[in-house]
Amino acid sequence: MKNTFFAEHGYYHVKALYTESELSKVRPILDKFHHHWLQENQGFYQSKGINSSGLTGAACLSTEEKFTLFEFICADTL
Repeated sequence: MKNTFFAEHGYYHVKALYTESELSKVRPILDKFHHHWLQENQGFYQSKGINSSGLTGAACLSTEEKFTLFEFICADTL
């Protein structure tokens, strides 16, 4: 039987892929970015936006925060 979840939904959800400790390193950065993004894009988000974008180019994040995100994304876990 072929797994069609990705084809149907466009993403995979893998429970417990990351530990709470791993997530706690990036969650504050992501929350900070999303908060700033919503302030700048409230109308777009409420009318048709489905998610925030521009994470790695965000002016509200420091170079260190962006590096932390890249390390997380590039980890062997994925």
